Amino acid sequence: MVRVLIKKQLRELGAFLFQRGKKGTRRSGGTLVLYVLLMVYALCAVGWLFYMMAAELCEPMVNGGLGWLYFAIMGIMAIVGGVFGSIFTAYSSLYRAKDNDLLLSMPVKPSALLLARMTGTYLMSLVFTLDIMVPTILVYNIKIRTGLWMLASEILVTILISIFSLTLSCILGWIIGLISAHLKGGIKRFISVAATLGLLAIYFYVYTRVYRYLQLMVANGDRIGDTVKKTLFPVYHMGLACEGKGMSLVISAAIVLAIFGLIYFALSRSFIRIATTKNSSVKAKYREKTMRSGSQPAALLKKEAKRFTGSTVYLVNCGLGTVLFLIGAAAVIIKGDYLRGLIAQITQVFPATQEVIPLLLAASLALICSMNDISAPSVSLEGKTIWILQSMPVSAWMVLRAKLVFHVLMTAVPGLICAICSSAALGLDFADTALVALFAIAFAVFGAAMGLAMNLKIPNLDWVNEATVIKQSLPVMIGIFGSWLAVLILAGLYFLFGRIMPQLAYLAAAAAIIAAAAGFITAWIKKKGTVIFAEL
Repeated sequence: MVRVLIKKQLRELGAFLFQRGKKGTRRSGGTLVLYVLLMVYALCAVGWLFYMMAAELCEPMVNGGLGWLYFAIMGIMAIVGGVFGSIFTAYSSLYRAKDNDLLLSMPVKPSALLLARMTGTYLMSLVFTLDIMVPTILVYNIKIRTGLWMLASEILVTILISIFSLTLSCILGWIIGLISAHLKGGIKRFISVAATLGLLAIYFYVYTRVYRYLQLMVANGDRIGDTVKKTLFPVYHMGLACEGKGMSLVISAAIVLAIFGLIYFALSRSFIRIATTKNSSVKAKYREKTMRSGSQPAALLKKEAKRFTGSTVYLVNCGLGTVLFLIGAAAVIIKGDYLRGLIAQITQVFPATQEVIPLLLAASLALICSMNDISAPSVSLEGKTIWILQSMPVSAWMVLRAKLVFHVLMTAVPGLICAICSSAALGLDFADTALVALFAIAFAVFGAAMGLAMNLKIPNLDWVNEATVIKQSLPVMIGIFGSWLAVLILAGLYFLFGRIMPQLAYLAAAAAIIAAAAGFITAWIKKKGTVIFAEL
């Protein structure tokens, strides 16, 4: 039974890759190849960052007799990366899958169902763990000669790290499940969003200071090593195991597997209670009041807003750009004097920098726009209830327009605020500010239209867990990387034509190109996209 459940879980996990639409027809080979290439590109980009970190740490620590500490530090990063990659789906995939009630009504043991659910979470954790540990092992084996036993030990430790990351993710998902069962929906979403944004803030803070921390690690290796030995006993032995110490490998495996076994036992005992507990809610009391009627576009826009704010996974993963815009606006106001001083120093060495500041600001705003991919999964999120929208007395274009407008509002408004604040902090004149703001708005519309068009072409209405279409779907990947590609193309065109065009003229031309592309895609959605939507 466990094997059948795991096979089902793996098929659900890969269904978005091989199947399309409500009918479940297979995707074309070209679409599959494109998705694989995008995934490989994203993993390689992240892996390269950790390769550079590993290259900074490896040789100094090995030469100082602290090779085990090198693996311990990178192993801690891998554990954090594995938890970070799977924590957002652990709770929803373990306890809030749509078919939990169906499977629990069948003669299936909760422990078997839990183990099958853990498979998908483990694969997510494993991917992020490998993206850190593979560069770590590669750097070590390039710089230091090792044998087959040591390489085998490093691979086994990588597997142990992924299991430990899974364990931590399941613990956090368990805690979230216990808490959410006693919280109202609004409070629960607020806590989830606040916790997620807090983790992202810590991540960005550490990332911006990573090389400083690497230098401190190299300079204080002995002191850090003593601290790890005293406080992180399992990590200490994982580091020794990577250097080929057999007893340390046995100790590490025993600790990790024992902890996983205990957590699995505890989770299986409480799985039915958490999976079947409905969120607490206050009984509505009838209050007589005058009913207010609204227009159809306003009602559809309100629906999109409620869908967006009603899902923590949707809100956090697809609305990060809005948060970054607001944080950026506050940061440039607070650090305006510092930014102007820094630019003055740079322009003294490179005078031409002053002329390209509006272009660099516009490119930065465009990249932040790409972090909002609200429209990309919006059609798929309708799921099997899409017939409700199709049967309502509203046109398909009105439904799709509401999805476009909501994305644009959530992106263009905070983007405009950030553009104005940044321009003021950098001392740009009115013409520069206006063009930067217009470019940001045009790019927001472009991202919304491209994401919605891709979702119409590549929908997934058969999802079991909404995280599948929010975090792992091809339209989301194309929406993000397609926006990045558009910025790179515009940058390349600037290097070709920047010498013969004034910077303001080029920025105006770039804004016109993006606006034209957005208009073209929107026209396609209105003409052909509505037909596709009606037939889903």
